[in-house]
Amino acid sequence: MIGAFIFAFALSFVGSLPPGPGNLAVLHTVLNKNTRAGLWVAFGASIPEIPYSFLAVLAVQYVSAFKSFNLVLEIITASVLLIMGIYTLFFQSKKETNLDKQSKAESFQFHPFWKGFIIAVFNPMLVAFWLITSKMADNLGWLDPHKIGDKAAFVLGTAVGAGVLLVCVAFFTRLIRDKITQKTITLINKSIGIMFLVLFLVHGVKLFLKYFGEGSAIV
Repeated sequence: MIGAFIFAFALSFVGSLPPGPGNLAVLHTVLNKNTRAGLWVAFGASIPEIPYSFLAVLAVQYVSAFKSFNLVLEIITASVLLIMGIYTLFFQSKKETNLDKQSKAESFQFHPFWKGFIIAVFNPMLVAFWLITSKMADNLGWLDPHKIGDKAAFVLGTAVGAGVLLVCVAFFTRLIRDKITQKTITLINKSIGIMFLVLFLVHGVKLFLKYFGEGSAIV
């Protein structure tokens, strides 16, 4: 159970590092309003992690009963990690990020909490990210999707990990308000791309040994 929480926390924290709708909204709010408003955005943006990660764990729970389909999902998981790593390292790191661009939610007079919540709940990548992540956790032995305690710990870890990262973004932005540059964002993206590729290698080796190693068989 503790392992499921730690794994979810770590992946949620790392997965929230690349500049995206949530952390850019926090950054923009702190720059243009104050730290308190940025913290409300962070809190709101972390809430949707709970239902999305819970749905992902349920999907993994039912898929794990079918080994052939399980193999397909694990291959997809490895492929997505590879694609995310290559994209983040070689393509996203070259994109310029407009730190002054106002989000759609901010064009309306939302309370900062709802601004963060709406930005996150309409992020189509959340479900896919947690489906891949929960399957990887199951494959590596960090999560047993059939245990209620593991599921609860995993889901809690997703929200806490994202929340802690976004809170760090808020305070970090306050400290280096005038020092955030495109070079900083590029360095972050390259580091995250390398992390995704390392996860791909770990998952790929585990997958090969599980299904194609000596004495293994696909049923």
